[in-house]
Amino acid sequence: MTELLLVVVVIVALLIYTRRRLKAAATRMDSLTKNGLEASATITKVERRRRSRGERAFYVTYAFNAVNGIEYTREFEIPPSEFTEFDAGQTVAIVYNSSDPDNSVLKTSVDQVRELQRNPRLQ
Repeated sequence: MTELLLVVVVIVALLIYTRRRLKAAATRMDSLTKNGLEASATITKVERRRRSRGERAFYVTYAFNAVNGIEYTREFEIPPSEFTEFDAGQTVAIVYNSSDPDNSVLKTSVDQVRELQRNPRLQ
């Protein structure tokens, strides 16, 4: 009985943690869709990484200068099908939060969210 209770407590804790992470991500994206500033960024790195059990992950890193004059970088994972769309040195459009430039995403992601907000039938 004690083991079952422990399992339930762990599951509930994981659900609460996941919900908080998703809510924080949604809040950040909402801020970007409403108040984000657009900027040009340069792809600085495109790489494949080996994960456990031979799986591969694909990452892109970009750098941009915010309005405050400071350069920021962001790395994000991409689906394997999008890997060939990015090259080092390529310029991409991004959107970032002027009060927290570490919060940035590709403009295409913001555009997708905005389109879903305008047309909920697409969901």
